[in-house]
Amino acid sequence: MSGFRGESTKTPVGWAGRLASPLRLLAVCAALYGASACGTKPSGDIRPLAKGAMEKLVVAEKPPPAGGIKAVDAAGKPAALADFKGRWCW
Repeated sequence: MSGFRGESTKTPVGWAGRLASPLRLLAVCAALYGASACGTKPSGDIRPLAKGAMEKLVVAEKPPPAGGIKAVDAAGKPAALADFKGRWCW
């Protein structure tokens, strides 16, 4: 296609134009994958997974309280999980 005086009216594509189509395809695939995953509901029961290397998996009926977990913070001071109760941790 020619414009005035035989000049081309096509826009140069460049690297950004060549990258746009695969990125669009990737975005569509990601959206479809996400939409399909939203339709599934986890069963919540992991007992059937206790096979092979996971045979020793023990699933508690009621989870034990986690307040007794203790560790050392970045400054080397002892810290317990209970110290952070009710606080936002980043």
